[in-house]
Amino acid sequence: MVDGRSKWTPYVVVVAIQSIYAGLFIFSKAAFNNGVNTYVFIFYRLSAATILLVPIALIDMACRTTPAAAPAMSWRLLFKLFLYALLGYIYMLESLVCFIEHITDNNKRGKTINLVHQPQIESIGQEILAS
Repeated sequence: MVDGRSKWTPYVVVVAIQSIYAGLFIFSKAAFNNGVNTYVFIFYRLSAATILLVPIALIDMACRTTPAAAPAMSWRLLFKLFLYALLGYIYMLESLVCFIEHITDNNKRGKTINLVHQPQIESIGQEILAS
């Protein structure tokens, strides 16, 4: 035990997060297949999250005797975080531009893109990874 925590805690948290994401994906897919409007679904999802998380935050805040003091962040750490966020944003934009170019190129040739068809998904993935 390190600091009173099990060595398996990070792995349990990762599995829990991935399970929640998988459940959300399955739930979203089922809702959209049954004709739920996207905006209505997003509203319900955010409302449910608020209803679940606000009581947990209030109980946690009430149980603390002293407010948790966060350590001060250095300028070097702030600059690193900014740089990583900027690089991630630029990479995301490059991937998006490559994806849009691939779609428009296929549309100029008169092709339609079927995202259920496996070879087309692979070619789009290869285009994005190649950029």
